[in-house]
Parts: sequence; C-alpha cells; structure tokens
Amino acid sequence: MPNFTALDGNGMDVIPIELRQKDSDSVVSYILDLYRSEMSARNYKTKLMTVGYAEIGKTTFLSCLFPAEYDVEFTLQGKKGRFVRLSGDTLEVGNPLVSTLHLDREQSTISVNGFSASLTAKLSSVSESLVSIELSFGDLSSLERFTSRINDIQANSRTHGIDITRQVISNEVTKNKIGNAPLELSVWDFAGQEDYYQNHHHFLSNRTVFLVLWNISQGEKGLQGLEFWLNSLASRLSSGFSGDSSEVYFSILVVGTFLDHASVKREEKAARYAKIAELMKKLQLEFRMENYHEVSCKTGENLSVLKDALVKSALSHSKVPLTHIKIQEYITLKRAVLPGWHGSVSSQEDLAKENEDLAKENEDLRMKLAMLEPKDK
Repeated sequence: MPNFTALDGNGMDVIPIELRQKDSDSVVSYILDLYRSEMSARNYKTKLMTVGYAEIGKTTFLSCLFPAEYDVEFTLQGKKGRFVRLSGDTLEVGNPLVSTLHLDREQSTISVNGFSASLTAKLSSVSESLVSIELSFGDLSSLERFTSRINDIQANSRTHGIDITRQVISNEVTKNKIGNAPLELSVWDFAGQEDYYQNHHHFLSNRTVFLVLWNISQGEKGLQGLEFWLNSLASRLSSGFSGDSSEVYFSILVVGTFLDHASVKREEKAARYAKIAELMKKLQLEFRMENYHEVSCKTGENLSVLKDALVKSALSHSKVPLTHIKIQEYITLKRAVLPGWHGSVSSQEDLAKENEDLAKENEDLRMKLAMLEPKDK
C-alpha cells in the first residue's frame, strides 16, 4: 500500500492528511470528488474551541472577537440612525460611528415593548452618568438575541457545559485565500469549572483550531493553568501528527487576556512567550511566535490581528468537495424532519437512493460520513 505522505509538495497537499495513509482507491475517489466539484461548491468550515480556567473571560472574549451586529433603528440624545454593534460590554452606535456606550452590570437596564427596547448605559467606561437609547427591531428574533446577550452581560453569566454558536467570516484574509467564499466556524465555548474537566476530552477532535486562554495578570499562576490545558490537549490529540509528515490535524493558538491590566508589563511579552514555547516543546506541540497573542477585550487591542491568525489557521484545513456537502445537507434535513435523529453509516442506502451521484460503494460513503464535523447531540 503506498504512503501518500511522501508526496507532499508534489500536488498531494490537496489530499486530507487522514487519507494519505489509506489505500489508493480511497485517495483516487477523493481526487475525483474534487475534480467533479465546482469551486463555488467547496465548503470552508472548521471548529473553533476555546478552553481555559473559569473566570478568565472566555465568553466575554468570544463576544469581543465576534461582535454581534444589528440593523436596527436607534434614537440617542435626539440623534436618529441605524445599526448598533455589541462587543463585550461595549455598544457601538451608528455606522459611521455616532457614539460608544458602556454597559454597567449594576446600573444598566433594558426594557422591552413589542419590537422595541430601551437600554440605559454609560457614555464612557469612566462616566457615572447614564443615557437611554431607544432601539426598534424589525423582527422578534433579532430583539430576543439582543436582549439575551444584554442579560448575559448584566448577570455576568458563566458557561455551563459547552455553548455552541456559528460564525461566518468574510474579510480581507478570506478574500485573499478563497475569494468570495465565506469561512464558517462552529465555535465551542467550554466551561472552565472543575466539575466539567472530566467531560472535556469527549469533545476534543482533530480539524480544529484551539484557542487556549490564560490571564496574563495572574503571572505564574496563570501559566500553571495554561500548562494544565495544553497538557490535556497534548494527551488527547497526540495522534494529530501523521507519520513522517510535518502536518498536523489541528492548530493551537495561545491567547493571553487582560493585556490592559495595570500589573501587566508589556515589555515582558517575549519572556512570557519563551516560557510558553518551552512548555509546548516539552509537550511536543508545534508552536511559533505567530501562534501567541496578547489581547484586551476592554480596549479591543490586538483582537483583529488574532482574528486574522485564526482565519489563516482555519483555512489551512482541507476543502470539502460537493459530495461531502450533499451528505451533510441530507443529514441536516433528516434532523429537521425527524427531531432526535442522529444518523449512522446504516443510513447510507437511503442516501444513495436519493442521490444517484453518491451511489458508490459502502466504504466510500463510510469514509465521507466519518469526515463530517461532529454535531452536538
């Protein structure tokens, strides 16, 4: 049986790492799938998982990394306009920007009347005066998502178990890499409380970008917590390396939070990186300077750089051809019609009957089903 990993750099980089050590029929089948697929049918998606100890701001961090935008009408201090953007506890009003409001967990309030909401917030993070902004939503769904996010911020809600959301990214990095095709991320936010530690490993998988967070202001204590999570990933994902290939199935980005904290010395970033690099080396995990980022959710510093880095990491994962997408669409439809249906390889006969171009041998369909992103049950 040929080992296709030896052909890296000679056109075989298009083949997923998992398939390069399979038999030649599996590899040829995948190549034919790619050939038959139009570029517009390619699917760029991956998993993004955040891990770290409790109360280091993972959920707030994600809300800053992926701000929620709402095309709503607003009235603020006599000014009217459209569009608000909620990033962490900051509400940017207007496009172009009219004002920036800051939510206060003790003083800010929100009330709802029909499709409208009235929100009180501060004009600045240091201001004591509150102002009221009136928001008119065009649909109930957007209103509910907005109020839910505001309530979570007000309650400083912790994640329990795993919170899964979907983010679609289209920016300069995606345009340069994949044209007009968007990148879809399935974002998994893991609870950091000790009660959930024993369950995390059930959800770790390859073809994932891991954001491992630590609180810079905690110094050595923060680094000890970081070591715990990196060790967990190393032990569970050690099979990520494929034979003699230098490629890996997953990416790890280490993110230091609370860069704005008064105790953090920015000039010591290189020293912090060196300690983390030594730890990664000990755990036999690939790590470079571009995999380490220090950010502030309060000021937004370095968040855009981090976002570009995770997009590049996500796009390093293989594209998915048309047949794989059809299988996923089939499973999605089944779940919509039959709640609780989670499918299995045994469903491949129905799939083949409904899609003649997918009516191939059982092993071929089994391989494709196995490559699908796991779904939350």
